[in-house]
Amino acid sequence: MAKSPFEFYPWYPKDFHVSTNGWDRHQKGLYRELLDYQWTQGRIPDDETLIMKIGGFKNNGAFHKAWEVVRKKFKNGINSRLNFEKKKAIKSYKLKVAGGKEGAKRKYINYLDGQKYSRLPKGDPKDTHKDTIRSPVGNNINNNNNTLKKKRNTKEKKKRVSLFDKFWEVYPRKVAKEPALKAWNKLRPDEALLETMLLAIQKAKNTHEWQKDEGQYIPHPATWLNQRRWEDVIETGTYQQGDDPFDKRLREAERRLIHDKSKTSQKNT
Repeated sequence: MAKSPFEFYPWYPKDFHVSTNGWDRHQKGLYRELLDYQWTQGRIPDDETLIMKIGGFKNNGAFHKAWEVVRKKFKNGINSRLNFEKKKAIKSYKLKVAGGKEGAKRKYINYLDGQKYSRLPKGDPKDTHKDTIRSPVGNNINNNNNTLKKKRNTKEKKKRVSLFDKFWEVYPRKVAKEPALKAWNKLRPDEALLETMLLAIQKAKNTHEWQKDEGQYIPHPATWLNQRRWEDVIETGTYQQGDDPFDKRLREAERRLIHDKSKTSQKNT
């Protein structure tokens, strides 16, 4: 049996005292020393002289008296109970080591995929990379996630463009379409907000400001979007040419000028 990789082993005081009931201190001491020796070396030696040294005996009579009792606990140099505990501990140790290596590989794979981890596998990076096998399952999951994300982004982009086209069709001043689209994408309006915008545009079309001088005072669509002009309070009512008080005063002045010129020419004749 191979040497134990452990510096300690499970100890059961109750079992020890029950199994050594009636023993003297020399017998118990030798038993404990041999258990320690078996744990580290795999088995006790066949040479009684070495066993005597392990137990720390200087008197042959005391040693042989103790050994006659203790030797029954070791069959072919091995204590069966301790051997069982050792196999169990080694199995548990190997499982932990294997799990640790697998966990390190997964972390390293995720690190290569762009994940952030504070600790990477120890040892030579070249050896680690050589032993690392990228999990096809993990790669497929990442690829599927990326594909779904791209499809979702593409679908959202098409929907935004479709809503913008509806806005552009209704908005009366069709200039600077690219800046308008950028402003639209920044806002990311949904269908409900689009409906609100279209109603506001329809009301604004009936105002004096938007109808005056062939609509030259209508804001650019990008400006209208960036300034959230659909939230403006718009007075209802249809604008008619000549309703502006300034226009009325201007026409009145023109009529007076024509009238004055007419009087002057009559006097000269």
